[in-house]
Amino acid sequence: MKSVLFVSALVSFVLLLGRLSGFVREMLLAASFGPTATADAAIVLLTLPDLMVGLLLAGGFNAVLIPAIKQAEGAARIALVWRVACVVGVAFAVLAVILAAMPDQVMAVMAPSLPEGELPDLPLAFRLSLIALPMVAVIGVAAAYLNSIGRFAVPNLSVLLFNLTLCAYLLAQQGLSPGLIGFALAILAASVVRFGLHLVFMKPFLRQAKPRPGADTSRVLDAGFVQRFALGVLGLGVTVAAPVVFRTLYAATGEGNLALYSFALKLFELPSAILIAPVVIVMIPKLASLTAPEERGAFDQALMTALMAGVALATVAACVAFVFAVPITGAVYGYGAMGAEGVARVAGLTVLLMLGLPFLVVVQLGAAALSAQGQVRQMVVWALVCLAVTAAAVALLQAVAQGCDLPFAAIGLTIYNALLAGCYLACLFGVRWPSGITLRKIGWIVLRSVAASLPFGAAMAYYSDMLGRWGGVGLAGTAGLLLLLANIGPLRALRRLQIDSR
Repeated sequence: MKSVLFVSALVSFVLLLGRLSGFVREMLLAASFGPTATADAAIVLLTLPDLMVGLLLAGGFNAVLIPAIKQAEGAARIALVWRVACVVGVAFAVLAVILAAMPDQVMAVMAPSLPEGELPDLPLAFRLSLIALPMVAVIGVAAAYLNSIGRFAVPNLSVLLFNLTLCAYLLAQQGLSPGLIGFALAILAASVVRFGLHLVFMKPFLRQAKPRPGADTSRVLDAGFVQRFALGVLGLGVTVAAPVVFRTLYAATGEGNLALYSFALKLFELPSAILIAPVVIVMIPKLASLTAPEERGAFDQALMTALMAGVALATVAACVAFVFAVPITGAVYGYGAMGAEGVARVAGLTVLLMLGLPFLVVVQLGAAALSAQGQVRQMVVWALVCLAVTAAAVALLQAVAQGCDLPFAAIGLTIYNALLAGCYLACLFGVRWPSGITLRKIGWIVLRSVAASLPFGAAMAYYSDMLGRWGGVGLAGTAGLLLLLANIGPLRALRRLQIDSR
């Protein structure tokens, strides 16, 4: 058995490759379209299939499917995977047909600032992108199966191939004016490549599965499974949709704002993906294997170890982003149609979003723990309440303070993550957490990170012009390594946790 730290590091490397390719894709998008209405439309086309699958399926996978796969064996396990894949594939094919009948209405919700009638090829491009919807749904089922048996790298390699396919298209269009229809076809081609990779890696594992004598495979999708799946969909689906909700609210304040917010979200998601997501991905099956009442102590210990490590990584990333947001943003997006004003606005949004990164760690690990314990209903209630409260507050503030440059939507997402983190911890630990010892540990993580960041902040204040964007990026890497060394203690504890690859 391998340690959580080792497997998380491997997954982190693969995720890093995928995220770096995603940044190349975003750089090419920004250089090709800039902060324009066409860019807003292209980003909606790009994110819609993954958004819908994440919104409707991510919670169900984490809450029900992975624990169910861990508990099933042989023919029952394979039957479960195949039946869920068939059901969600058909369901999302039907959903694609429904959405294809109302492209204008969907775009009005997801990108309210798009000028009506200015993009005549958008409806056809939108319908073409929807063809990928059932494929991405089945990809989600395959990814859940591969994660449950410890093959964590494959789903993330498929993201790398998806991004590389889109990058190849955008590079081929350099010097031309990329159209939305061609971009939609590129999304469809990239989805086919991603789907094919999952099929290749699933085939050997499905062939190797042997049925146990007397195994019952007749009722792998009973009413209880469907109910838990639906609740999981609502619970984690709301969390997946939250960034898009706040992006839509920010988009309503002006043309091109959807693209700016989306670019900032990509910077926010980078440390979340390469530092935090690997720990969460590996911990989901680990926590699912510790749900017996007699293992409650081991469950709590594993969760607290992961929480401390995740908070340490998130605090490091937030401190680096706070000090070096301007050079990092300039290095990623400061090309082509993106001017200095656009880069500055993306940097400001990124700083505000990064403040919520430590809370996002608690949300993600807390959701995994609640799902493993079967407390999906509480997850649904608190996710909906927190999102409704914060989204309503942001909408009200934007309506009252029209013309104000303060990005309420970025602040709202940070507050949403903070509120939801507190609610999840209360559900998990009640009065047993946070204890004084745990609070002191978190306090020391924050103090060490802030103290280690101060010299770098002073250097950026006095020498930013001399360093330039790439000098600032290099200094940011040095700062990140130093802050990681300052918080190495919580990371070492992950070595004592072992994954279950059965």
